[in-house]
Amino acid sequence: MKAKVEIIKLIQSKKYVEAENLINSSQKEDQLDNELIFLQGIIKANQKKYMEAKNLFKKFLQSSNDHFDGNFNLAGCYHEMGDLENSKSILDELMKSSQSDKIKNNAKALLDKFSEK
Repeated sequence: MKAKVEIIKLIQSKKYVEAENLINSSQKEDQLDNELIFLQGIIKANQKKYMEAKNLFKKFLQSSNDHFDGNFNLAGCYHEMGDLENSKSILDELMKSSQSDKIKNNAKALLDKFSEK
């Protein structure tokens, strides 16, 4: 979908309202596009609307449960909301299940933030 590329560019440019508007119009055309839900979660997290972002990531993960970025962002939302137990649980699972050193390092970096709180 061409709109996804434009949405990602808008997010990277911190033009969140424009990105949300494009997502909303794209969802009317393609009701089942789960990736648009993920992108909405990214927008809400960048706007520090962590509860809304958490709900969007959870909805996204209902059909993409093993998606690293979805789980990692969900863990980040839990972390920002002060729910360290849920965040740690997700990150621990990512570290156990991943074969990728990059994924393990990203999860460990966020886990290390727990010692800061």
